[in-house]
Amino acid sequence: MQLTTFQEAWYRGRLMKALMTVEHMGYASSRWRLVCAFTMVVSIAVSISYGAAPIWAGDGDDLRRQLDTMRSDLDSIKQDVQEIRKILEQARGRAKEGPVEAIVSIDDDPMMGNRNAQLTLIEFSDYHCPFCRRFFTQTFPKIKSNYIDTGKVRYVFRDYPLDAIHPHARKAAETAHCAQEQGKYWEMHDAIFESKDRGVPDLNKLGHKLGLDVARLDGCVDSGKYGKEIEKDYQDGTLAGVTGTPGFFLGLTRKGATIEGTLISGAQPFARFTKLFDALLASQNARQ
Repeated sequence: MQLTTFQEAWYRGRLMKALMTVEHMGYASSRWRLVCAFTMVVSIAVSISYGAAPIWAGDGDDLRRQLDTMRSDLDSIKQDVQEIRKILEQARGRAKEGPVEAIVSIDDDPMMGNRNAQLTLIEFSDYHCPFCRRFFTQTFPKIKSNYIDTGKVRYVFRDYPLDAIHPHARKAAETAHCAQEQGKYWEMHDAIFESKDRGVPDLNKLGHKLGLDVARLDGCVDSGKYGKEIEKDYQDGTLAGVTGTPGFFLGLTRKGATIEGTLISGAQPFARFTKLFDALLASQNARQ
C-alpha cells in the first residue's frame, strides 16, 4: 500500500510542526533541542513505516513499490533533518556571540508596576504561543509578587504575534487593546492566556464574562484601529533581536521611553529571572 497524497501531506505537516516546536524551544539547551528534533523525526519515520501494509502483503512488485515509496519519504525526512540542524546551529552560534543588547522602546504599551522602579522588563509575546502561556501561568505570578508589586521592576507587555503559526494571535492582541478602552486591558490579557478556547468567537465570550460592552468591543476590533500599534511592536521586537516568543529585554529604567536592555529568550524559569534581577539590582545599588 503506497502513501496517499493525503498521508504524505499529513506526515509533512507533523514534521513542520515538530520543526516549529524545536525552533521555539528557547528555554532548552541546544543539545537537548537536537535530541528532541531527532526523536520527533524518528517518530514520524516509524509512523510512516507502520502506515504501510505488512511486509508480507502483496506480490514482489508491490513490495518493491512500497519500499521505494518509503525510501523516498525517508530521503525527504533526511533533508528536513538537515534544515533542523541548520536552525539549531544558527541558534548555537548566536549563543556563542554573547548576550544581545539593544535600545528598546516601551512605546505607549501597557505597563504594570512602579513607573520609577529601578529595573524595566519588556516582554514580547504571542497570545497563542504555548511557551508564552507557560511563562504566564508558572513564572510571571512569582515575578509579579516578588519584584513588580514590591516596586523593584516595571513590567511592559508588547505584542509579537507569530502569524505564520498562530493566525489568530493578532486578533487576540487587538481584543486586549480594545478592552483597554473600557479599562480592562489586564483583565482581558489574563483571560485570553487562561482560556483554552482562544479563537475569534471565544474572544467575544470573554468580553461577556468580563462585563464589557461587547458591541463596543466588537466594533473596535472590527475597525482594526490597533493594527498599526501591534505591527509596530512586532517590528520593534524584530529590530531589537527577538526571533521567537516569549522574548524579554531587561535593563535599568531611565528617563524617556526606552531602555538599554539585554535579551532573554524563551520561557525561562523563575530562578533565572531572580538571578538576573538580583545581580542588576545589586550592581545598581553598589553605584549609589
